[in-house]
Amino acid sequence: MHAIHTITAQAQRRELFTRLYQEAFPGVAVYIRSRGGGYEDAAELFQQALVVFYERRLLQPGLAEGKEAAYLGGIVRHLWLKEAEKQKKQRPLDDLAHGLAYPESETVSAGRIEKLLAGVGQRCMQLLRAFYFEQQKPAEIAEEFGFSGIRSATVQKYKCLEKVRETVQQKQLRYADFTE
Repeated sequence: MHAIHTITAQAQRRELFTRLYQEAFPGVAVYIRSRGGGYEDAAELFQQALVVFYERRLLQPGLAEGKEAAYLGGIVRHLWLKEAEKQKKQRPLDDLAHGLAYPESETVSAGRIEKLLAGVGQRCMQLLRAFYFEQQKPAEIAEEFGFSGIRSATVQKYKCLEKVRETVQQKQLRYADFTE
């Protein structure tokens, strides 16, 4: 009887993993490629995410029921960010020193930065100001802006930052564009 249960459990697990690969992996591959990674990175991170997901599901049956692909995508994004942070910490000192060498005679123009941020919208500017300049806690920001929770507030902040990054990339802006 135990052997039959084991075979059934293995078949169910194989079926779950196959379905998750079909549903979630294409999106994961696109996400990783858009962040500068390759297919191998996506495959490796997806494997790690599957292990994490399965372990959590064993502890909490029914976890992310019907939303497994989205849950896996979240795990992959977290793993990718951790990996990127680790890579950033391992940069050679020469690269770091070069990136920090600002000419002493130049000052950053707040007006130019505000003009850039105005392009992302007033709500985004207010949100970024609350997070970075006023250093409000995510819970306070969620309440102030009417978000459903802390996670929604941080996701919206991320989207606003992405708008700023896209603007910088589209206009091919450099540090010199913000100095006087």
